[in-house]
Amino acid sequence: MDGVVLDVPGAKPGVVRGSNGRRYSYGFSDWKGLGMPSQGDPVSFVATGGQATEIQRRTDTATASSWEVELDAVAEPEPAASTVPRQPASGAVRTSGLAVLSLVMGIVGLLFLGSLIAVVCGHVARANIRRSNGQLKGDGLALGGLVLGYLGLLSWLVMVMILSTEGSLVYR
Repeated sequence: MDGVVLDVPGAKPGVVRGSNGRRYSYGFSDWKGLGMPSQGDPVSFVATGGQATEIQRRTDTATASSWEVELDAVAEPEPAASTVPRQPASGAVRTSGLAVLSLVMGIVGLLFLGSLIAVVCGHVARANIRRSNGQLKGDGLALGGLVLGYLGLLSWLVMVMILSTEGSLVYR
């Protein structure tokens, strides 16, 4: 049967559209032609159920056959663009470790060093999350760590000011 390569195999099986209008899946092991298949390549293949085997690139590509023109005219429309943010191809969205560290250190920020680490990690985490194109999440955690970190630093500053002036007021 004659056909056209619609998709090249990779993480998913490839797809060939046959002259009968049906789609057939295939893997690299089914490709018998020279070189690798490319999208749009005219091919000939053996159809077995929904599987294409013995796939070879056709050499008579000077003129497209009438079925190719007809099928291209009724090709499936592209799906409408979604307003939902696109997830990464791997589907593995992970939480930024720096964002979690920022929040934890902000909570434990009773120590001066904890508040300082919360502020630094919070700023770095938010920058990394913005640049990750949706592969990192945890902006709220980082923001919480920043707020707690700055509050911890402010409380340390107030405590140091009180302790430095308290000694001079008591013993006058």
